[in-house]
Amino acid sequence: MEILNFVSDPNLLGSWHYQREKASILIVTNQQLVEVMDKVGFDLMPKHYHKHTELPIRFEALSQYDYFSYLFFERTPKSNMFEFERFCLHLNQELLILEVQNGGRLHQDFLADIIGIIENKTLNQAYLEVIDWSLSRMFESLFEFEEALTKIENNIIEMEMDFKIEEIIMMKNQCFKAKKYMRMFQYVSDDLLLNKNGFIKTEEASFVQNIDSRINRVYEYSLSLYEMAVHLLEIYDSTVNTVTNATINKLTVFTVFVTPITVLTGIYGMNFINMPELRNPNGYYILLGVMVLIMLIIYYVLKKIKLL
Repeated sequence: MEILNFVSDPNLLGSWHYQREKASILIVTNQQLVEVMDKVGFDLMPKHYHKHTELPIRFEALSQYDYFSYLFFERTPKSNMFEFERFCLHLNQELLILEVQNGGRLHQDFLADIIGIIENKTLNQAYLEVIDWSLSRMFESLFEFEEALTKIENNIIEMEMDFKIEEIIMMKNQCFKAKKYMRMFQYVSDDLLLNKNGFIKTEEASFVQNIDSRINRVYEYSLSLYEMAVHLLEIYDSTVNTVTNATINKLTVFTVFVTPITVLTGIYGMNFINMPELRNPNGYYILLGVMVLIMLIIYYVLKKIKLL
């Protein structure tokens, strides 16, 4: 079995000729797929396919081939974002075609890893290995994303607000997208298990069941991260409210001290000819003493009711 990577070497496609007796794995972009279909002489796309309205995840088990389209994602390095890229698998008795997105970035590292895994496999085994490896990589990305969420959670608890709420909202939205696509992945996995066209051999059925279990685990993980992100928003809101209330309480205490003195000085200033210092040289000192006494009484009362 040969593996032909037309993505890394586009010129190879021009000289390639389809040999029905020879099992081959082809790696192509969505633009190169059109030329490949011309050379093999049959359409590899499912019925009612339209690239502008096509669902991001779709599985079709047709009489002559399997078609599996899904969104692969990885966490972008040094950021809290997922990057998504569409992969398509086309499988018949002689060919396995891995179609990647033209201009996408994720498939470069993915292909570097997967080619070494599938080079000594049968077509069916390679088909299942690609799906399984995709799920493994997505699980790792979710694990890295969880660590980022945990770091933010610890910062909130320790009152180290070195981030903005927009960052948490963005991460919640990213978790929602991963959860949404993995839920669709979960739906199509049932069709993969049914194996309507019999392409998957009996001895490979256990591998398909493992893939189905892995899909469920990745979906549950993405759901857990989404709930964690929602919980982070609640913790953030609660923490901000706590800080705000503490500030308001301090201002309230300050107002309790200042208001009686302000009233006293206002009345004192309107007293005109009856001002104490006009008749008593120690009037100012007496007034200051009264103010201090008022503040001490207020302090004692607040301490008594445990507001200080």
